[in-house]
Amino acid sequence: MNSKQTVLHVFRYNFSDEKTGKLISGCKVTCLPHKKDIEDKVDSRGLKPITFPAAYQLYSDFSALPATYDLDFNIKVVGGKPQVEIVAAALTQQEVSSAA
Repeated sequence: MNSKQTVLHVFRYNFSDEKTGKLISGCKVTCLPHKKDIEDKVDSRGLKPITFPAAYQLYSDFSALPATYDLDFNIKVVGGKPQVEIVAAALTQQEVSSAA
């Protein structure tokens, strides 16, 4: 599954679980869907950020932020529930910063 998204923020983590000692690592990628994907609703308006999980190693693929990326997704089952995970990212357009 592939989607073009504006990526705002990427956070990576790598730590050991205090109880089990198991290494826990990954990334959280926060995106804004493109306006064509947004529908205003009765009780909600605007662009709602979405956060997806990704592997720790994908952090380096996000070289410029904010920017538009082609993201490849995979669906996996975690705790009996489906979860969408980013498996690849390619920069398509670097955004112009509006900050002064």
